[in-house]
Amino acid sequence: NNLAELQHDYHDLILATQHFHLDHDNCLEIIAVKGESVRLSLLANKLIALKGIQHGMLTMSSTK
Repeated sequence: NNLAELQHDYHDLILATQHFHLDHDNCLEIIAVKGESVRLSLLANKLIALKGIQHGMLTMSSTK
């Protein structure tokens, strides 16, 4: 629930999400985002800090 709430709070940055079931206890969530790097970093840090998140990483690329 916290993951979904956080994604709704930052809906203006999120382009798409993909959710994969790896096994009975583990899932992989990929979130494609676009926006200001400061806000993207803030979102990534909040997502990674959520209880139950085992690993997270933000990878950015410039469109300029």
